[in-house]
Amino acid sequence: MSLAEAAGFAEWKETKIDGNILFAIAFCSILSFSVNSAGSSGGGERKVSVFFYILGILAHFRHSGHFGLRLCRDMFICAQMEKKMGIAHKFADDINTDYIIASKRKRDTVDPKKLARFLMEDIRPGFGETVQPGDFLVAGENFGCGSAMEIAPLVVVGAGIQAVLAKSFARTFFRNAINLGLFLLTCDTDRIHPGDQLELDLKGEKVRNLTQKTEIPFQPLPSLMKKIVQAGGIIPFLESTEGKTMAGLL
Repeated sequence: MSLAEAAGFAEWKETKIDGNILFAIAFCSILSFSVNSAGSSGGGERKVSVFFYILGILAHFRHSGHFGLRLCRDMFICAQMEKKMGIAHKFADDINTDYIIASKRKRDTVDPKKLARFLMEDIRPGFGETVQPGDFLVAGENFGCGSAMEIAPLVVVGAGIQAVLAKSFARTFFRNAINLGLFLLTCDTDRIHPGDQLELDLKGEKVRNLTQKTEIPFQPLPSLMKKIVQAGGIIPFLESTEGKTMAGLL
């Protein structure tokens, strides 16, 4: 699996994208970051956008080659993967898998996209309808306790949650989530309040609370686990060249 495919940008084909498009994307991103200057990291993001803009110009004048195009595309993808913002939805301790998705809902379908609207409905009715792609689930101790069913973390993925932040996780839930491509990050969640805007910095191994203007370090994931999640789960990872090599298939 390529970097573009792992990040959900499989449609970005080198032979399909003109330098003019990258030029326009970079220019628009400069404007958007200039408007959105309230965040603590806004200045840094604008610098990255300016870099994309310059690379877009280079790609524009290199129609016969793809170096500028590949570099601009991959830098854009890496930035999207390393820093993401979303809203915090906070829950208490001991959120079990039946709270995450009620057993009664699995009688008709196990499609995570269809079940996503029922996320946490037993403890917060209607919650699934309010979640936006890129949001965070935030909790206390022992998140994901209860049964070992994989459908629970899969529904969280289906809802578009980019990461779950908690003080601790049930071990089986943790392993299932990693295998399904869901980031579970262990950190102090006391300083995160409902509705706070958070930014996940994987490279810096911290969560920025843009609302409270604080930074919260999280326990780093082992390198292999991080690769599995970024690939989209254990199966996509094992289908990649690196995964096949590690499994002794190449």
